Amino acid sequence: MALFAIAMDEPKPTLVAGLKAACPTHYSFSDRTLVIRHTGGIRALIESCDLPDAERSGFVAVQINANYFGYSTGAFWDWLATAFREDAGG
Repeated sequence: MALFAIAMDEPKPTLVAGLKAACPTHYSFSDRTLVIRHTGGIRALIESCDLPDAERSGFVAVQINANYFGYSTGAFWDWLATAFREDAGG
């Protein structure tokens, strides 16, 4: 399982709905930023969302590793710690 951050320059409802449906373990910061847990390639997952042409630009998906830093809510840090712990088998 891997963690991916998806950042969008504007809301992409079809993309977000497809990712949330395929990845029930996700964390939303806003309607333009999402972190998901997924097994497999991110490109295949995004292509499976069947995006309309209007949503085929203006976003990136980046894999997150255990080397991270930032300031966020306790809820996000708890979610992230749980995700890494579960991926490590514990």
